[in-house]
Amino acid sequence: CVLLTSRAFLVHCNARQTMVRSIPCLLACSVYTWSSWLASVSPSAWVRRLMFLLATLGFLLATVDQFVLAFARRHDKLFRMKAGIVIYQVVMFVGYMLVWTVSRFGLVSSLFEQSYYAYNDATVKVFQSIFLAIIRHRADLLIIRRWWMAATSANQDLETLIKNAQLPILSLDLHGRITAWNQSLQALTGFSFEDVHKRELVALVSEESRKVLEKALPRFAEEASRRSRSLEAEAQGQAADGARALWPSSNLV
Repeated sequence: CVLLTSRAFLVHCNARQTMVRSIPCLLACSVYTWSSWLASVSPSAWVRRLMFLLATLGFLLATVDQFVLAFARRHDKLFRMKAGIVIYQVVMFVGYMLVWTVSRFGLVSSLFEQSYYAYNDATVKVFQSIFLAIIRHRADLLIIRRWWMAATSANQDLETLIKNAQLPILSLDLHGRITAWNQSLQALTGFSFEDVHKRELVALVSEESRKVLEKALPRFAEEASRRSRSLEAEAQGQAADGARALWPSSNLV
C-alpha cells in the first residue's frame, strides 16, 4: 500500500527515487508491525505496554509521512483523487488498530479479530485497485486532452502562417475540378471562389489569365518569401517549448 501510494504521487521520479522516498514510511510500518506482534506474544506486562506504545508511534509516523507526501503534491490536477486513497488507507488501518487494541484487552474474540483482518485485507486490495484504475483513466484523459489542445494550437499556427505568408492554395477533386480556393489566389487571379468552384483548373488558365499571372507572380513570390522567413524564425523559437508542454510532468500514476 505504501509503495502504491508513493508511486501515485511520485510519477515524475524513477523506481529508485520512489523507493528511497518510501523508506521512512516503510520503516515505520515495519516497526509497528513488529511491535504489534511482540505485544501479542510477550509474557511480560511492561513489555506489552512498551510494544503497544511503539506500535502506536510507528502507525502515527507512517500516517503523517503519507499525508506529508500528499500535501507536497497538492498542486497536481489529480490531487484530490490521490489524497482519497491515502484517506481510505488511513481509515482502514485505524480500524485494524482499534480491533487489534480491543482484542489485546480481551474485549473481542480471536475468531472475530482474524475474520476482520481477512475481510479487510481483501476489501483494501479490491478498492485500492479500483481507485488506481480510476486515477489512471483520468490521467490518460488528461494526456489526450493535452495532445488535442497541442494539435489544435499547431493547426491554428499553421493556418496563421499560411495566411500571413499569402501562399496560394487550392485543392482539386479526382476530376480536376476546384474544391478550395484561398484568398491569396483570389487576389492573384482576380477570380473569387464562387467563380471557380467546381470548374476545371485547365479551363481557367486561358491566354488572358496567363498574362495576369505572369505579372503578379514575381511580386507575390517576393512578398511571400519575405513573410515566410520572418514567420519561420518566430516558429523555430517556439517549437521547443511547445514540444515540452505535450506531456504532464507530475499528475499521472
